[in-house]
Amino acid sequence: MLKRGQFLRTSLRDEQAPLLAILGGMYEALASFLQDISSHSPLLWALLVMAVVAATALGLYGLWELLLRWAVSAWGGSRARSGGRG
Repeated sequence: MLKRGQFLRTSLRDEQAPLLAILGGMYEALASFLQDISSHSPLLWALLVMAVVAATALGLYGLWELLLRWAVSAWGGSRARSGGRG
C-alpha cells in the first residue's frame, strides 16, 4: 500500500534523474575539493573561508544599500513633495 505522497515523490524523482545525476557529480567534486584543501592546506582553507565570508558580507551590504535607498526614495520622496508632513 502506498503512503500518502509517495507516488508524487517517485514521479518527480524519475523526471529529475538526469539533472540530479549532473548535480550529484558536481557536488561530489566540490565536496572532494573542499575536503582535500581543508586537510592539506589549512592556511589556504582559512583564506578561502574568509574570502567567502567577506564576499557574502559585501554582497549583502550592497543589496541592503540598494533596497533601503529605493525604499527611502519611494517613501521619502512622497513626503518631501507634500511639504514634509505625514
